Amino acid sequence: MHLVPQTHWLDPVVYRQKMLETVTAALPRQIKIVAVNFAQGTASSYWLLRWEAAGEVAWLTLRIANHPLWLKHACQLSILWAAPNYQRLHQQLQHQFKRTASALPFFELAVTDAALLYLLLAAEQNQLVYFVQLPKAIAARHKGRQLDLAADFMSLPLFMGNRNNANILLQPVQNAVLQRYLARFYGQNLLFSQFKNYRLLALLPTNQWVQPLLQQDFKGLNWRQLIAQTYGPAFWQQYRQLCYTAKQHLNIR
Repeated sequence: MHLVPQTHWLDPVVYRQKMLETVTAALPRQIKIVAVNFAQGTASSYWLLRWEAAGEVAWLTLRIANHPLWLKHACQLSILWAAPNYQRLHQQLQHQFKRTASALPFFELAVTDAALLYLLLAAEQNQLVYFVQLPKAIAARHKGRQLDLAADFMSLPLFMGNRNNANILLQPVQNAVLQRYLARFYGQNLLFSQFKNYRLLALLPTNQWVQPLLQQDFKGLNWRQLIAQTYGPAFWQQYRQLCYTAKQHLNIR
């Protein structure tokens, strides 16, 4: 997979400003930018967009990059763009947003989605995140081979452990419902990934996306009760025990 370093063709500050101007100008009136992530060293950016009309709300992940996405079946609108042609990018975006809403990969969030996002944020405060263990063939290529979120991901071993050191507190988690949620969040860029040792892929909440999303639509949600109801008391007890152990470990250090 060939990545073009953005510093080879434009000052990063100018690039980001031009991107903000271009995307904003191309969006329909009812769609607003909530958050944006610019990749370091490549001309890739991810945009969290919010659509609201007649009291209904939906979300859209927009990816603009000069290389294909390594995740198959991701819920994203992906634009392949030969930087730095901003006029061409504006035209591509306008063309996409002229399609009907049903033709675009908008997604909605239920309270059970929000509850899990709250759990992921709370876990990260204890330096706990979820991991999946990649097959050797995929891990060796380091995003050079696609990961199918609808097939491959669901068969991967799932763990929870310390985000900074996968050797610490790593425990297997067996919950197919949870794994489906994680796959979906990863495909929506509500989770981002980091490669770790032992073919482990850490899944971390995209905080600058998740926090405003929850604050806008799910503030004050009783997420703990919903988690226990959705995933069962055994799952909730395992999570609480891991958090307790993680806190003890942090205090010892």
